[in-house]
Amino acid sequence: AKDVAEAAQLVQFPRQSPASPAHLLPEHFDDLCRTLADIKTDADALCAEGVSAPRVLVVGETSGVVSSMFLLAGADVATCDLCPSEVEYVPHFEGDADLVQDLGWDLVIAHPPCTYLSNAGLRWIHSNPERLANTAAAAAQFRRRLEAKAPFLAVENPKMHYYAKALLDGIEATQYVHPWQHGTGHTKATGLYLSSSLPPLQPTCIVPGREAVMANLPMTPHRGALRSRTYVGIAGAMASQWMPVVLDHCRSASHRHHDSASALLARAREAQASQSPPVQQHPSNAPSPTAIAAIDTAWMPWLEKPRERTLPVRPARMLRKIRNRWRVWTTT
Repeated sequence: AKDVAEAAQLVQFPRQSPASPAHLLPEHFDDLCRTLADIKTDADALCAEGVSAPRVLVVGETSGVVSSMFLLAGADVATCDLCPSEVEYVPHFEGDADLVQDLGWDLVIAHPPCTYLSNAGLRWIHSNPERLANTAAAAAQFRRRLEAKAPFLAVENPKMHYYAKALLDGIEATQYVHPWQHGTGHTKATGLYLSSSLPPLQPTCIVPGREAVMANLPMTPHRGALRSRTYVGIAGAMASQWMPVVLDHCRSASHRHHDSASALLARAREAQASQSPPVQQHPSNAPSPTAIAAIDTAWMPWLEKPRERTLPVRPARMLRKIRNRWRVWTTT
C-alpha cells in the first residue's frame, strides 16, 4: 500500500530535478551587467564605423550561459553541441563541431566532454577497462578543439588525471579559476587552456565561502549536466575581459565580415547535409601505439624505482595494469 501511494503521488507531483548551483547569480551581477553594457556600446560604435562585430563560437554549450554574456557584450555569438540548446535567442548548430569551428570565427570557446578526462573519474579506470579506450577518444577530441583555427582560443576542462595528460603530451592548463573568485562562494577548479593571444582571467569579485556544492549533488540522470554548467560569474568574466581584446583586434585588422554567425552555421548545416567537406574521422576506441608510448615515457620511470616511489602502491599497480591491457589490445 505504501508503494502504491508513493507511486500515485509521484504521478500527480513529479519530482523535479534539482537546479544546478551554477544558477546562482554572483554578488556583483549588477556591476557585471553595467560593464557588459559599456562594452556593447563600444562594439556598436565599432560597427557604425563599418567594422563587423566579433564572431564568437561557444562549442559544447546548451545552457546559453557563456553565449548570453557575450551577447550582452555586443558579440555576434553562436553555439554548437550534439544536443539542442536551452535558449532560443542564440543561433545553435546541432552537430559535429569539426564542421563549424574552422569557418573563420574571431574567438572560439570550447567545452569538450570531460567525463573520461576529469580527475574525479580516476577511481573508475582500474575497474572498467572500457574507460581506457574512452579516455583515448576523449583526449583526441580535446586535442581537436585545441586545433581550432581562430585568432583567439579558449578550451575549458576540469582538472585532468595523469593518464589524460600523458595522452596529451603532458599538457597543463594556463590557469585554474574558481567561482569564489567571481562572485559565488563555491569552489570548482576550472582549467582554461588559452592561446597566447588571450590573457588569463583576473578575479572580478572575491567572496567568502569555499563550499564544494557540485560534489554534493544527488545521483540523478542529470547530474553530469548540472555539474558541467558554467557559473554566471565566470562566464561574465570571460565576456568582460576578453571582448575588449577581441574588439581591439577587429579594430586594428579592420574586420569586415561578409557572413554573420548565423550564416556560418548555415554553411555548417549544408556541409552536414551533403557531408562535404567530409566529417573528420575520429580515432577508434582502440589506443594507438603513440598513446602507449606516452604512458610509458611519462610514468614508467616512476614504477621502475625499486623502493622510492613518488606514487602510492595502488596507483603504481594501476599503471602496470593499464600498460599491459593496452599492449594486449594493440597486438590482438
